[in-house]
Amino acid sequence: MKKIIFISMLFVTIFSVTGCGNDETSSKEADGDENGKGSVSNGNMSYDESAENKLAFFTNSGCKNKDVTRTDSQQERIVYEATSDGGLMVSHNNIYYCCVAEISSMASVQDHVIKIYEKAEHNSDVDCVCPYDLMMKVGGLTQGSYTLMIGGNACHTISIPIEYSPDLKSEFVVVK
Repeated sequence: MKKIIFISMLFVTIFSVTGCGNDETSSKEADGDENGKGSVSNGNMSYDESAENKLAFFTNSGCKNKDVTRTDSQQERIVYEATSDGGLMVSHNNIYYCCVAEISSMASVQDHVIKIYEKAEHNSDVDCVCPYDLMMKVGGLTQGSYTLMIGGNACHTISIPIEYSPDLKSEFVVVK
């Protein structure tokens, strides 16, 4: 009986710390980008497995510090910058996952929508979460208007309209 209660409490703790559940995230728009507004919505983003993977580079910081809550750390933010070879460097900073998560990423570009899918896998027996910084480069872009979407099996999807050009450099603060 004690084990069932502990597991239930652990699930509730992880569920609330990682941003799932009733955290008033649903479809809020936020400033933070000179190109316009972006939005944060609840839910996972699906990834089209048949799409060509346009991810040219991916790395992550690893767990930055264990057992903290969102209020104890910097805000989640997306920093992005054009590269000289038609790419877009994207840093997703302070995204919360399980402290031993194995994180991977894929990206697609279709109909001027850049989708970056972040996937975190972990053992469900772990009882800690922490912020990670993910950095990725998406290739194959040309000048024009795009929507940058970042999501995956995290509890929210971020959508940012951008105007891609060689001098693009901006950031978006994820407001919840």
